[in-house]
Amino acid sequence: MCGIAGYWLNKPNWNDKQHQTTIKSMVEVLHHRGPDDRGSGWERDTGLAFGHRRLAVQDLSTAGRQPLLSQDGRYLLIYNGEIYNAPLLRRELEQQDISFRGTSDTEVLLEALAAWGLDKTLSKLNGMFAFALWNRRDKKLTLARDRVGIKPLYYGHCRGTLLFASELKALFRFPEFTSELDPAAVTEFFQIGYISAPRSIEKGIHKLPPGTSITFSSAEQNPKPEPYWSLHDTVQQIITDRQEITAESALGDLEFLLTKSVKDRLISDVPIGAFLSGGIDSSLIVALMQRLHGSPVKTFSIGFQEQKYNEAEHARKIAKHLGTDHHELMVDPQMAMDVIPQLASIYDEPFADASQIPTLILSQFARKEVTVALSGDGGDELFAGYQRYPYFVNRWAKVNGLGGPLRGALGKLLSLGSALPVPSRFKQAAQSRAELTGVKSFREYYERFNRHWKHPEEILRPEYFQTPAHSLADPGFSVDEAGWIDWMRYQDLHRYLPDDILTKVDRASMAHGLEVRVPLLDHQLIEWSWQLPGSLKQGNQLSETSQQGKVLLRKLLAKFVPQELFERPKVGFGVPLDHWLRGPLRDWAEERLSVDALESSGILNPTSIRQRWQEHVSGQLDWQYLLWDVLMFQEFLSNREQTV
Repeated sequence: MCGIAGYWLNKPNWNDKQHQTTIKSMVEVLHHRGPDDRGSGWERDTGLAFGHRRLAVQDLSTAGRQPLLSQDGRYLLIYNGEIYNAPLLRRELEQQDISFRGTSDTEVLLEALAAWGLDKTLSKLNGMFAFALWNRRDKKLTLARDRVGIKPLYYGHCRGTLLFASELKALFRFPEFTSELDPAAVTEFFQIGYISAPRSIEKGIHKLPPGTSITFSSAEQNPKPEPYWSLHDTVQQIITDRQEITAESALGDLEFLLTKSVKDRLISDVPIGAFLSGGIDSSLIVALMQRLHGSPVKTFSIGFQEQKYNEAEHARKIAKHLGTDHHELMVDPQMAMDVIPQLASIYDEPFADASQIPTLILSQFARKEVTVALSGDGGDELFAGYQRYPYFVNRWAKVNGLGGPLRGALGKLLSLGSALPVPSRFKQAAQSRAELTGVKSFREYYERFNRHWKHPEEILRPEYFQTPAHSLADPGFSVDEAGWIDWMRYQDLHRYLPDDILTKVDRASMAHGLEVRVPLLDHQLIEWSWQLPGSLKQGNQLSETSQQGKVLLRKLLAKFVPQELFERPKVGFGVPLDHWLRGPLRDWAEERLSVDALESSGILNPTSIRQRWQEHVSGQLDWQYLLWDVLMFQEFLSNREQTV
């Protein structure tokens, strides 16, 4: 895995020293993404510069060094990622009498682009990637990102100069970069805890959406991203023409597709292992790795003293049954305290998924033994594993079944209840339900229920509040056509997966030079999953407390692991944040949530935040997620003062 950065000056008047100093500075701040090597290059006549940091995983020789020039001299490439079908593409290119200097997938990607062009090459790629391609003849710069958004890529203009990089911190090193927060991004962050593509926290800087490319030229400096793969189109086509599939046939297809995906992701010239939580997804990935590998796979898990969050024992039992070389680390609050000061600089933007803490600790732990790790991310989105899916379906059915007049009356009654002299938790529940009785559609219900701060205008100064800050994606089909579960799966695949889950994993793992591969997110597996009926994803029972979900994954895992080792209530990959904020993290949090600290931000209003903080530390209510939003935003602002 690697880090890339570059720019294209609007006025190519820099000398070699200016180029060297600037691109070196931009690339060096990405050292963590590629500690093994670095490379850079520039053209004085065009003002284009490319920089690269390399984490050597395939072809450890200098033949894999970037920027890499195509054999015909027309194209220059910098690239971050892995192309899993590179051997197949290489053979196809060799049949066209194209020779290779080394064995890296970088060279395969470059020569494919030179021989087949952008559209054909992107359609053939199977992998995770973000790259920049310079056409030296036509003076065109193309940026592209993988279908699901596993690898990041930012771009934007600064005083007419085009900038791009794997992480925002590289853009900050450009000498003329000016920082301005985007109010829409600030508002969205407090609504959902992260910032979704194409926005970034910086006004004028964008995330390239997954499955798109964008091409700049002197004549076109503000083009729009063009999709080469669309979840919208893929799902719409399958929903329209969904074929009948039996459970037996589906199980065979899943085993074939997932085994192939795992096998493809085992190609490496460096040590490889896997994250193992003891849950269904990671256990299945490890089981298939173990079957393919032939020797004990190195597996890694972490645990907590708080049993509610501790899956270490489950992971240990799975590892023992499968015969892996298992490594376990117990996490205490001091480890979290050691990690928290790093979070803002690692993520660059406000990011408030608290599982970033264990992900970072686990990545650091695994990196001591391996350079590549496979993870089970994606199983919940593909196979309907989230417990909130049946929860939302049942709650909406109850609310919607009341009818307009009765629902309105209930809303008024609940609003009155929130004003009664009862414990705070009852007031909060009554107020929340009163607001939800007024929604008119499942879409509106889902969006409002998912919000962290229901009314971010309460805590943001007017100049930093912008509404509507975000909206749900249009999947091209209605809830009635596909069903509630598939509609929610689409929303998660479109936004939550790339902008929360995959962002979390990429930054946490790359902070320690660890490459994480995600077998469940092979695009062929994603497309196939939409063929499945609900009975093979979430099951037939949709009670709010149902432990159904991932039916087909459970069936396949049962071929390798006894059911009693994995059939248990789902535990998310989280931390005991509620407890820590009242205990070991309390002083740290109080310092950042004090009236003075909140007011000095110039963005936040203290009143509502202080109220929730006091309710939380007193034990009246659990506001851990809302408070973590504010804490991570405060950390972001502090880091921004030092780096921008």
